[in-house]
This record gives sequence, structure tokens and C-alpha cells, in this order.
Amino acid sequence: VISLLFTNKTAEELNAELAAAKKAADDARAELAALKADKAASDAQLQAARKAADDALKAVKAAQDQIDNMTFQAKKPAVKSAKSTAKRSVKVVWKKVSGADGYQIQYSTKPNFKSKRAVMLKSTKATAKTIRKLKSKKTYYVRMRAYKAIDGKKVFTNYSTKKRVAVK
Repeated sequence: VISLLFTNKTAEELNAELAAAKKAADDARAELAALKADKAASDAQLQAARKAADDALKAVKAAQDQIDNMTFQAKKPAVKSAKSTAKRSVKVVWKKVSGADGYQIQYSTKPNFKSKRAVMLKSTKATAKTIRKLKSKKTYYVRMRAYKAIDGKKVFTNYSTKKRVAVK
């Protein structure tokens, strides 16, 4: 299922797959219900129908995960401000991303983010973070992205636009 998350399909194709998977799941459940009502159905037939229903439900979940992944990756956090409020520190303030499980803030002295450092925030309650122990009188560049756990794997949004800040 995880390999299916990173596909280049369009939203229409994914929605069509989801609709087909839901129909297959409904058909499999109906067949299972009919076999349960039929007293002459063998255990092997019931077992096969249960497996078909389970497989159909897994296909629905995989298709829904693909759609969730696509819609989440399209989002992009917005850094409202990055200011040096105290000596050797920068306060980053951002707008929340709906559906996110956490954020990653990257900062670097180089605009291309070579030799970058990152801070992972596992909570979505905060909309600000102060980064400390920076070099005084230096210019830093800050950007961030949100992440969401889908099937146990972190899926990241694109990075926000970078902000330039001079540290006090």
C-alpha cells in the first residue's frame, strides 16, 4: 500500500479508482451476506467470500490513502514571520496546516539551505517556535513544511517560501 501512495495519477483517476473499489467492496459484502443467509453454503465458500470482502476493503483504504496523500501534499504552510526577538535567537510564526500531524522547520546561513539544521515539532497546537543558540550578527534563512503520517510513513508538504532574518 505504501508504494501506491507515491503515484503520478491525476485526481480524476484516483477518484475513479476509489469509486470502483467501493463498488467492489459493496458487491463482496452483498455476496458474503447472501452466502451467510444460504444454509447450504460451505465453509470454503464463506471463507473465500470473507477474503474477497477484506481485499476489497483494503483496496478502498489504499485508494483513499492515495487521495489523502495527494490533497495533503498540495498544501503548503505559510511562515507569517521570522524575527530575531532576542540575542542569538529567531522566533518563527506560521499559519496552521489542516490535517497535519507536525511540522519541520529548517534554518541555514546559506540561501540554498546547504548545511541546514532542522527542528521537528510533533505537535500541531503551536503556531510559533523560538530557535535558540544561533550565531549572533549572522543572516539566517528559515523555511518549513508540514507532515502527516499515512500508513506509518511521514508524508511532507512542499516547503514554504524562505524567510530571511538577521540575528541580533
